[in-house]
Amino acid sequence: MNSDSVFEKRIGTLLKWRKRRRLFFFLVWFASFFLILNSLALGLQKAFHFDWGHFYLYWVLTLVSLGMALGFHLLTREKLLADLIEMDSRLRLKDRLSTAFEYQQSGRKSQFRERLLTDAGRVLEELPKNKLYPPRFSAAYVLIPSLALIMTGLSLFDFSPPKPTGEKRSPGRTPSPDPEIGKRVVCGQSPGTWPIFLPSPRDDHERRSGENDRAIKGPF
Repeated sequence: MNSDSVFEKRIGTLLKWRKRRRLFFFLVWFASFFLILNSLALGLQKAFHFDWGHFYLYWVLTLVSLGMALGFHLLTREKLLADLIEMDSRLRLKDRLSTAFEYQQSGRKSQFRERLLTDAGRVLEELPKNKLYPPRFSAAYVLIPSLALIMTGLSLFDFSPPKPTGEKRSPGRTPSPDPEIGKRVVCGQSPGTWPIFLPSPRDDHERRSGENDRAIKGPF
């Protein structure tokens, strides 16, 4: 296997690691934006009793979070040469990786080409993955579980004010202010219709007393 094939193989392995690393960071950004926006919306809903329209807003915020993560992913995209330059600087390789990659990509003929590619391929084979792409700490690693706990707490607890307790009234029935009027209403009267009144015992007694007085007095 010649020097070009060894170096190209190691570069292909680097590209696979790089894609997985960027995919991981994309998911981290998406989860961060998703939890921030939805926690804020849920907190406002619980605190001020907003009605977001049957969770439609949360679907919209999920799409917004996906768009923000995708935009951030594209804006921070760098070429492999930038990663190789960073590796040379961090591992003190004296530009061995980046120089070999430039020669390999340009196709320039040089008496040092074979030696450069062989040396760079050997260095890439000796260095482990955690040296080439070391794990980095991010504030999102603390932010994501914290916001997840906050969203869980907001979802489980209800912050609405207690409902006032009072006398329960059957729907369609209103209390009558005068008990005599209540006695005159026919039971079973359907709500929303004019009530049918019946004479009470007091009204019947007064009517009969008036008829008796007129009978005693006569027509004159």
